[in-house]
Amino acid sequence: MPPMKSTPTDRLAGPPASRTATPQPPEAGTAQRTADGPPAPTLPRGRPIVAGNPPGAAAADPRRARRKAARQRWTRVRNAMLVWHRWFGLLAGVWLFLLASTGTVLVFYEEIDHFLNPSLFHRPAVGERLPFEDLVRIAEASHAGSYASYVDLPNAAHEPVVAFLRARADAEQPVTPGLHTFVDPYTGEVLASRVAGAFKLDRLHIARWIYELHMNLHLDTFGAVLLAIVALLWIFDHIPSVWLSFPRLRGWWRSFMVKRSAKGAALAYGWHRASGLWLAPVTLVLAVSGLYFNLYPVFVAAVEAVSPLTKRTHQTAPQLEEPVYGPEVPVDRALAVASFAAGGAEVDSLSVLPASGLYWVRLFDPRDLADYGQRSVYVDMGSGEVVGDSHRAVGSAGDVFVALQFPLHSGKILGWPGRILIALTGLVICALVITGFVLWLRRARGRRGAAAG
Repeated sequence: MPPMKSTPTDRLAGPPASRTATPQPPEAGTAQRTADGPPAPTLPRGRPIVAGNPPGAAAADPRRARRKAARQRWTRVRNAMLVWHRWFGLLAGVWLFLLASTGTVLVFYEEIDHFLNPSLFHRPAVGERLPFEDLVRIAEASHAGSYASYVDLPNAAHEPVVAFLRARADAEQPVTPGLHTFVDPYTGEVLASRVAGAFKLDRLHIARWIYELHMNLHLDTFGAVLLAIVALLWIFDHIPSVWLSFPRLRGWWRSFMVKRSAKGAALAYGWHRASGLWLAPVTLVLAVSGLYFNLYPVFVAAVEAVSPLTKRTHQTAPQLEEPVYGPEVPVDRALAVASFAAGGAEVDSLSVLPASGLYWVRLFDPRDLADYGQRSVYVDMGSGEVVGDSHRAVGSAGDVFVALQFPLHSGKILGWPGRILIALTGLVICALVITGFVLWLRRARGRRGAAAG
């Protein structure tokens, strides 16, 4: 008798045992077939992850739920920082580019100024140098109603005396603010005068013009406050800048490198991230010191709230009823007294304080943090006695922190290597602004293209 053929119904029904056995749940972690056919992933204890799961199914693994919530919080914070960093770059990028480019030039301010004006800064040393008292009076006489508030004394035989002139309180005619007068130390000839902040681009003024542009955009107080705000925001921007550079902690060192195979936007992004990370400590120092220069009273008040600052003699000296413009003690004697009090130290510069009747002499000292004198000796204009002696970098932690700002900002704290580092950092900041804008523009065009499609 030939074998019986199975019918379609029999094949669907399966063997008799399958029609009578009690269905068993699948093993934990295995796949369970859904109505659509393909196996669905399952939770522990065999519950598949499908839309029909009861509300409490996700609670079967609380650790997974906590990890998911943490990832969501991380994503929200990261997106917020990305928005901040993007808009800071777009709004402050122009100012940062301007500050960085001019700052790179100003690293070599003195060298550029001397190169452009050799007849001012390289005088033939013929005969004996005239007394500084006479040279200061010659500078003052060149502009009626002025007095020398600050005198940059020559540190080499060929350098001139540079007097910064201000208007006397009893001046009958106005004196141009920011007037600098150059005097030959051997002949007493007035070589030239220039005005700090003057909008002139000739050889005499170009270096100083760039300096004022860097300091306040040639907008005086308004420009200084604007740049102080940029510096403050730049300080805070370092947080999202560093945070965004590390999408994950695993393999964090890759953020400091640029892939050799990267091209186009990937190359721009990799360079933008890596260079920003490597120079983040330097740019943070520049941002903090920029705030010091442009918002000095607020900066000092903030520092003093943490560490008390030592009051210097010129800050505590009583004010006279009448300012002293014709002191009994000549300049040369004051300089000699100050140098003797400092153990024969070389004099760097001199400030004249008529309102308190003091000479403020700055001298070079082994404790100096840069290539200019930071020791201050105060000499009474009437008696010639030393009434104060201090060093800018000595005192509380706050005193040292404030004294560090200019040496750090200029790079002079490390000499020529430090100056070169600051110059290169300025160039990198310019490139960061450009690459950041290119990346944003590429992204914006991509969004517009996607929207149009």
